[in-house]
Amino acid sequence: MLPIILKCCIFLKVKWALDLIHKGVKERDIGIITPYQAQVRKLKQILKKNKLNNIKVLPILHSKGYKWDYVILSTVRSLPFSEIENRPSKSWLQNNLGSLTDSYQLNAVLTKAKNGLCIIGNQNLLRCHPQWKRLLEYYETRILSAKLKRQYFQLPVHFNRTKFV
Repeated sequence: MLPIILKCCIFLKVKWALDLIHKGVKERDIGIITPYQAQVRKLKQILKKNKLNNIKVLPILHSKGYKWDYVILSTVRSLPFSEIENRPSKSWLQNNLGSLTDSYQLNAVLTKAKNGLCIIGNQNLLRCHPQWKRLLEYYETRILSAKLKRQYFQLPVHFNRTKFV
């Protein structure tokens, strides 16, 4: 039996995929990426049960050569806030973030999404790593800025691709 947090995380990925499909996005234009093969297998099972057979689910390392309009990334790793270090060492980061500390893998994921990227993860934990922290701060600034512009000027939101690592 899967732990509750993993079930929740898998449910969120499927929910995001269904939301995109209900908004008119084709299944083949959605990719789900996760660092771990076990989660890939579980996601494929759940998608198949829901008759969502054309959504590609891959581990980060096997996603080379793929691009989708929308990418859903599961970072999988999580910790309670009380266990997150203020100034983590490299070994602490490696133990608690694993392959998510690899800048190659982060850049690989960021370049897969043409129109939208959904990151599912523990932002308090991800912020411990400098590259993830910059990425999250960038998106928060851009999204907040875009929301304010739309609120006052009714402008559409456009994002340029930026390299963070």
